[in-house]
Amino acid sequence: MTHAALRQLCALALLLPLVACGTTAPHDGAPRSAGAAAEPSAASESFARLDYPRAFELGLAALDEGRLETAIGAFERALELWPQNATVAYNLACAHSLAGAEDVAFTWLGRAADWGFGLGDGNFALAQTDPDLAALRSDWRFDAFLARMAGTLANVERRTSAPLLALTPTGADPRGVLVVLLDVGHTAKSARVGPWPDVAAELGFALVVAPGSLAVGANEDDGLAWFGEAAAYFEAPARYEDPTVDLVRRVVDENGWRDLPLVLAGEGQGGIVAAHMALRHHTLFDGVVVVEAPLFDPLLRRAFAARSGPILLVARLVWTAEPTFLVDTDETRASYGATALGLLEQLDVDARLERLSAWPTWTDREAVVPELVRAVRGVAATN
Repeated sequence: MTHAALRQLCALALLLPLVACGTTAPHDGAPRSAGAAAEPSAASESFARLDYPRAFELGLAALDEGRLETAIGAFERALELWPQNATVAYNLACAHSLAGAEDVAFTWLGRAADWGFGLGDGNFALAQTDPDLAALRSDWRFDAFLARMAGTLANVERRTSAPLLALTPTGADPRGVLVVLLDVGHTAKSARVGPWPDVAAELGFALVVAPGSLAVGANEDDGLAWFGEAAAYFEAPARYEDPTVDLVRRVVDENGWRDLPLVLAGEGQGGIVAAHMALRHHTLFDGVVVVEAPLFDPLLRRAFAARSGPILLVARLVWTAEPTFLVDTDETRASYGATALGLLEQLDVDARLERLSAWPTWTDREAVVPELVRAVRGVAATN
């Protein structure tokens, strides 16, 4: 595998958490082939015509082929379109290192570290062995760069080990328990200002909020994600899900909530995880509410095949408008609505599609809270 390919894999780990279902990102996914990108001239206006995927791919190809001026121009264009992208900053450091501009290379390495390059799977090891950086390793600043990456990782580990947020109704015993898996970019702390506390209060439910465990960026405000590379999650979902399931079981047992209805909800990337988690643990959860998240056919079918008994699970798929996200079926793609419902029915899940007037943002809750209450109540009342 070329080093350009390695760097592109690192980019996948950093980019995918930022592309949440139902949200807008700088582009529609990780860098991918979109047809051959024409080689621009040295004039900056030629690079300016490139979108992010083409600029990033051109930079990787030029770097791997030793066309350093082109690589630098393409990566600078990519950084204009996606500011503070740690992977692009790292590649700029590689290009300047190969060009003999060591001071500039160290500037970009510092930015890459501060912007979270060390958070990607394998990135720390890549930086230690990447031949593009060979000219820098004897300089004391390279050890300082590694230390900055290690410091970022330590801060992230402290942040991602924070406990779940658990809220109980005021002045009364809860009538049920709502477990919410948050979308990319949120933490349990930020959930306090979102719609879910109001939803739980309206229902008289206890609320347990779980963010992901993967840091999106180096700063706390960047929030958390459930997974980086989707392929890694699909290959071993239990690795990503089971720590949260264990924490939920502990909270439920410690509070004596075992006999109450237990509803799992997830939004965006958290919804992808919630759908699969509910099916895998159908004896724990009574139902699932999936908000603005696609279902993935092979993943759910594997969970169904591994079921421990009859599935008594109710699902509500909640969307703002006519669904446009997709479900993979036999390597073809069909519209989300009918296919997702049909898939769940095949998996013995009582499913219904419901409309949401707006995405449940942290600032505008009045419209969506009653609709989310209806969806959760519809799941809990069926059991």
